[in-house]
Amino acid sequence: MGNDIFKMTEPRAQGITTRYAFWLNTERSHLFYFVQSLICVAQVDIVDEAGHHALVDIKDEYDADEAWHYIRTELEEEARTVNLDKFWEDALWL
Repeated sequence: MGNDIFKMTEPRAQGITTRYAFWLNTERSHLFYFVQSLICVAQVDIVDEAGHHALVDIKDEYDADEAWHYIRTELEEEARTVNLDKFWEDALWL
């Protein structure tokens, strides 16, 4: 599930212990750093050389489904592109 900027799989139990994780795919590497900063994320492991595919571990103390929906909502907001008027673009350079 995702959009044109990123894709997320549903969270699934990983390994012998009950650890939930999901796959995140995006070409915008800053989104991996953003996800890592969220309180419910334990770890983000980038697994390909191109840096577009990562396994995101959800902390055990959080409900996996609720955390996944929270992460998706935050990612959608972070990935949104805002086009500024030329006036504001010029003002940012001052």
